[in-house]
Amino acid sequence: GPMTDEYIDAMKAIWTQPHASYEGKHVSFHDAEIFPKPLQRPHPPVWVGGWTDHAAARAGRRGEGWIPGWLSPAEMARGTGVVREATEQAGRDPDGVTIAVEKLASIARTRDEAMERALPTIRTSTTTYERDVDDIQFAVDRHIFGSVDDVCRRVDEFVAAGVRHFELKLIYPTMDVLLAQME
Repeated sequence: GPMTDEYIDAMKAIWTQPHASYEGKHVSFHDAEIFPKPLQRPHPPVWVGGWTDHAAARAGRRGEGWIPGWLSPAEMARGTGVVREATEQAGRDPDGVTIAVEKLASIARTRDEAMERALPTIRTSTTTYERDVDDIQFAVDRHIFGSVDDVCRRVDEFVAAGVRHFELKLIYPTMDVLLAQME
């Protein structure tokens, strides 16, 4: 909420000003400086995480990227709309905010083989996820599994929803399986 907004604003101030001052309800400093300054100009990109509308709107108002948790392509499309609307309301360029996803992925010769490999990881992930997940299908619907053709179709669904950057967490039992998926 407001505390996160202040953290973002304060970091941007200290990254971009030789001697920065910031006064907020949650963050306050005067004549502060850091070294070395970031190489990126005007500052490192701030990517906002979170799957709620509030997080998406924050990314639109203050961030350079939005990378939510487990959202389906339809949920990503809706969230992308929230980001773009907030960006426009803030007088910013909507194309200046990268829409990204972080997804579990398993690529195999067949969808069944990919799912068999992925299920233990999915089951574990559903017990540690920030939302209540009592249905494996919920997780399956939000990640990327299958043959190369299945995965390409799934990536296309996310691209159609506005996603421009993918962080895929490949599920693999051995290095040979990882290398095969990467090919």
